[in-house]
Amino acid sequence: MTPKPYLSHSQKILWETQPETYVEQYMYNGQRYTSRAQAYGSKVHTAIENGGDSGDIEIDLLVNDLPCFPDGLDLREFTLETTLSVGKEHIPLLGKFDRLKTDYTALKDWKTGKNAWTQAKVNKDKQITFYCMLIFIEKKKIPHDIEVVWIPTEEDEQGRLKITGEFVR
Repeated sequence: MTPKPYLSHSQKILWETQPETYVEQYMYNGQRYTSRAQAYGSKVHTAIENGGDSGDIEIDLLVNDLPCFPDGLDLREFTLETTLSVGKEHIPLLGKFDRLKTDYTALKDWKTGKNAWTQAKVNKDKQITFYCMLIFIEKKKIPHDIEVVWIPTEEDEQGRLKITGEFVR
């Protein structure tokens, strides 16, 4: 089994932080570990992409209030594939955007979790920088309107994850 034919931000982070896990997952098609928090974040993300039709009233109400671009200017769950060429080397890159404006001048990214997504955390994560690099390589533009929206989660009395009902821009 060979690795995926592209490099994504999540692959890059896994390689940097857990190279053995990267090799198992991407070289040997191993089992992918998903934490309870990641699974819940995926549920919220899917509800956002489906316009708030998750069957969970709390999630669906929050989704209806999240900031989006005006109708017709919003690319949802948009995938951008491009190639970074450096000398004779060509590296296929892939990015999956939560929200991207159709003219590539703005993007929004949703983050869930208990720990706040501060400006310092966003800067350290470098996902937005990776996305901007993809847009620049492919469209020769750099988005000027970038927003990360944190959707805080907490545990209820039974230890289940749930959203708090707020979002922080």
